[in-house]
Amino acid sequence: MLLRASSKANAFRSSSSRRGGFFGNLDHNKNWLLMIIKLLSFLLVFSNAIMNGEPTKPLHLRKFNPEAFFHFIQLTDIHTEDFSSYRVGGKQYWEAKERFDDLKELFGTILPQRVKPKFVIITGDLTHAVPISFDREKQDWITRTMNIYVPGQSQEQWEMYQECMQLGKKVLLEHFPLENQNESIQLRYPFEKEIHKEDRIFDLPGNHDSFGTQNKADPQSRLFLNYSQSGKFFSYPKRQRNPKFSTIACSEKDVTSFFSFDFKSSFGTYRFALLDSTPSIGSYRPINFFSNIPHCQIEKLENILGRAGDQVNQTLVFGHYPSSMITITEADGNVSQKTMSEFFKATNAHSYFSGHLHKVFHDMRKFIPTSGHLEIQSPDFKKERSFKIIAIDNDKVSFEDFTLPYLKNRPGVLITHPKDCKYYSKKEPHTETGPFIRMLIVTPTNFDEIELFVKVDGAALNQSLKVTPQTVEYRIPFEFSKIANSTQHLISVVYKNEVILEHHFSFNDSICHIETSKWSLERIYSYISWLVLSMNWRSLFRSVTTWHAGVLLLS
Repeated sequence: MLLRASSKANAFRSSSSRRGGFFGNLDHNKNWLLMIIKLLSFLLVFSNAIMNGEPTKPLHLRKFNPEAFFHFIQLTDIHTEDFSSYRVGGKQYWEAKERFDDLKELFGTILPQRVKPKFVIITGDLTHAVPISFDREKQDWITRTMNIYVPGQSQEQWEMYQECMQLGKKVLLEHFPLENQNESIQLRYPFEKEIHKEDRIFDLPGNHDSFGTQNKADPQSRLFLNYSQSGKFFSYPKRQRNPKFSTIACSEKDVTSFFSFDFKSSFGTYRFALLDSTPSIGSYRPINFFSNIPHCQIEKLENILGRAGDQVNQTLVFGHYPSSMITITEADGNVSQKTMSEFFKATNAHSYFSGHLHKVFHDMRKFIPTSGHLEIQSPDFKKERSFKIIAIDNDKVSFEDFTLPYLKNRPGVLITHPKDCKYYSKKEPHTETGPFIRMLIVTPTNFDEIELFVKVDGAALNQSLKVTPQTVEYRIPFEFSKIANSTQHLISVVYKNEVILEHHFSFNDSICHIETSKWSLERIYSYISWLVLSMNWRSLFRSVTTWHAGVLLLS
């Protein structure tokens, strides 16, 4: 009996040895076990660094400069309409009239008195370009359909838009002359020269500004060239007919699909590029919902924006279309293998601000880690009455959207230092934390003085903050060393016992992760943003239309 048990044990050991079990080669398995434990420990630490945003190497901090700060405005999708073309008293009449009145109030009162920006950038759809006569109710359905889906340019709309821009240029020049602050704006491309002191509003065309135009270079059909603020910076050769795309051949030397300027101050140089990717033929809905730009222009833009080592503090790009809706085309009309994401990766561009989608997919913001740039799709002025304040504080970019209805009774607040940790970028410098919290505060249009309270991690600061329209920038002294032990913190701004802003920040320039439930609206909107701003929509549209055409032919 004992002999049989012993033989069974030996057989088990031999079989375990053949299987590589723990009993067969214990020392060998100990080594493997130790390696696995070390690997798991490394992965655990590394994953914690990623999830918590902790840097994997020591940061070399740049000294904080209290004066290295400025802000400007982005406005998009205005859709100026001639309300006199509608039936007086009708819904469309009042919508168009109120929009125009609000635009004049924005440029005539709110911007110069309560926002005080250095300049304004408008990213397309300056006019609505769908002229519909006031007796639309009497038109037959064919005429109504043609007015909607085969629109054209309206000189009356462009004249109204130009009127507002002239007003804006005048008040910006009177209230904030740059030469008094040793600041200047210099055109970088298509030619280098100092921009006239009156030029403080820069605009680019959207798809509505191209409806019905036969040629980008024809000022008779493309009224953007005559009535916009920046049409003089663009140049377009005669259209090259192509069976695949209405694009512009790269062989043309005088094509300019973008322009670039530098904002120069005592603390640095900041480069801005405005990109026109509208098709060279102003095609109609839904074709020009997407866009294309010649490969040669992308190459020029890469050179202008500069690669690593260029002596520019920060670079921002603006366009009408989100980058996922822009196709890069070769001279023969074929789609280039290069994508806009690869373009941003190859340059120093920190951010890309666009419009076009209004607020159809909510307020979309997305950080794209593969290219390192921040992509922001801004809400529209047409319905939302929205404008975006963009601030650069020690070369870190912050932004916030404000609407005119909100600003009637509440203040608008943008905290620029410390920066919101949801939007940290590897294209920003690591800077020491300054001795104060810096805020931009836009006072309500119905009040001359308000009182705000500021909390850090739930603890209120000692005194309230008195805010008046005369001042936009506020510095609130705070010793950040008192809370430097933990990584993520929260600044709350309270107005009339209501929290109007929550601002998350960290000390290690790492992206923070805000806890949200799996099916919260914020989480759902982030999924939508990822989908809309990442997908190649033009290729998808082409595939769907081709499939439908095939079905129709076979049916």
